[in-house]
Amino acid sequence: MSRSVQRPVLTPVHHPLLRSELVGHPGLATMEVLRVPAGSNPSFVSRMQLQVLVELCPELGDAWPR
Repeated sequence: MSRSVQRPVLTPVHHPLLRSELVGHPGLATMEVLRVPAGSNPSFVSRMQLQVLVELCPELGDAWPR
C-alpha cells in the first residue's frame, strides 16, 4: 500500500508582500529568507512566522490545511 502525501497547490497571490514590508516586522525579523537571502531553496518559516504572514496576507492561509 502506498501513501500519498497531500501537498498544497501554490498559486501566486493577488497582492504579494514586499520585502520592505517584512524586514521591519518584529514577528518576521528572524525569517530565514530575510537573514540569508542567498540561502537554501526552499526557505522555511516557523509556524509563528506563517501565522504572521497569513495575518498580513490572508490569501496565504487558503493554501494550508486548517
